[in-house]
Amino acid sequence: MIDKVLNNVTNVFINNDIMYGIGGSYMLDRCYFKTKVNDIDIFIAKKDLAKTFNVMKLYDKLSSNAVVNIKSLYHQRYLINDIQIDLMADMYICHHQQWFLYSLHDQEQLQNINGKDYMYIEDWYYIYWLLNRKDKVKLIREYWLKSRDIDHSRIANLIKIGPELFYQQNKVLFDKML
Repeated sequence: MIDKVLNNVTNVFINNDIMYGIGGSYMLDRCYFKTKVNDIDIFIAKKDLAKTFNVMKLYDKLSSNAVVNIKSLYHQRYLINDIQIDLMADMYICHHQQWFLYSLHDQEQLQNINGKDYMYIEDWYYIYWLLNRKDKVKLIREYWLKSRDIDHSRIANLIKIGPELFYQQNKVLFDKML
């Protein structure tokens, strides 16, 4: 059922020329390694928000709980056939009293797999690290250490926009991967 719901939503986005990127545990489960999926996280490009508002009117909205260390230009939860979809644009994450922005704005941030646009595992590693999601960070590290499948240039770009602390705390992992 979750795949069918995602197919319907992504078809609506594609038909309306809305740039989107599937992320979170769904992306990890379908593209990298098996993990529990509770919902589907989808980033939307800021430039496509008006179109997104229009097409998502068809679906039931859920209330969204405010999270102190996360702010977003747009964050809305939807319930579609008992599947929760979280849409967001321009996510600001507070980490060690500094705010960092993750924004979907370029097709280069996405990889097309089986006709759907997915975000990269490196980007979600960074997001999970900023959110202090130690469980997800650990899973991704273990995957990288086994597979050696890491895009060092993506990590380097994330370090440029993020805290030096990110690099320092992950230096050992990245050095092992070279």
